[in-house]
Amino acid sequence: MSSLTEGLNRIFVWLDEHYPDIASSLSPGLSYGEITKKIGDLPFKVSDEVYEIFQWRNGSQNNSIFGGASLFSLNGALTLYQNFEDYFLDSDIKTFPIFTNDNSAEYYFAICETLEELPIITIGFDEPEIIVKYTSLTNMILSIAEAYESKVFIRDERYGYIKIINPDLFQSIRYKYNHKNKVDLLYEKQLIIR
Repeated sequence: MSSLTEGLNRIFVWLDEHYPDIASSLSPGLSYGEITKKIGDLPFKVSDEVYEIFQWRNGSQNNSIFGGASLFSLNGALTLYQNFEDYFLDSDIKTFPIFTNDNSAEYYFAICETLEELPIITIGFDEPEIIVKYTSLTNMILSIAEAYESKVFIRDERYGYIKIINPDLFQSIRYKYNHKNKVDLLYEKQLIIR
């Protein structure tokens, strides 16, 4: 089992134990063949991590399971990709959407390039800026899994979403898996857009 799938399973086990209704909001995964059929027309190769997360689950209906973000279904991700295709027109960066944060109009994209690690970036459309959040999808998921196990998240009983109750600890865990200097370096060297 890969580290990514292990982290995803840790998140699921924690959610299933504490909030089974939220765990059940994750849709069943797709087969490798189903994913390939749907993304075959993309002008770049999607990373193994992207395949892996959609094989694990094909979207979530809760908007905050993944550190304040929800997992797109593959169809939802493809629709968003088509809507944003021109956003990176003047850039060599190839990206594919994975998560969304509906509350802030922020989208999480995996960079699909031939880099050692494929960073996760966010684009917020209130302020069109690209931010490197995680050095890879695997490191993002491992950060979130440890944060659940460290009681960084709880459910907001009034609205039903998962919220961060200890942002300092979450930041510390995030930097444990996603070294701050490396995140800053990726931002400076890789993300040049219009």
